Amino acid sequence: MTNTDLGLEVIPRLDRSKSRDGLIFVIAMWFLSRSVIAIGMQLITPLVGKNPPLCDPQPPLDFVSGFTS
Repeated sequence: MTNTDLGLEVIPRLDRSKSRDGLIFVIAMWFLSRSVIAIGMQLITPLVGKNPPLCDPQPPLDFVSGFTS
């Protein structure tokens, strides 16, 4: 350990490779992005209608059953 001008002790940093630091960063960002997506899906899903109607439930007013043109 070395002392600084302020009287603080500085612990020397262990030698780690930059590729290992980069790999840890990539994995952390991947996990963070997947977590944000999963939480967002859980929050948005209840707000979206489950089965929206494909067409109007009632026919139009000028509809005549059995009429062919």
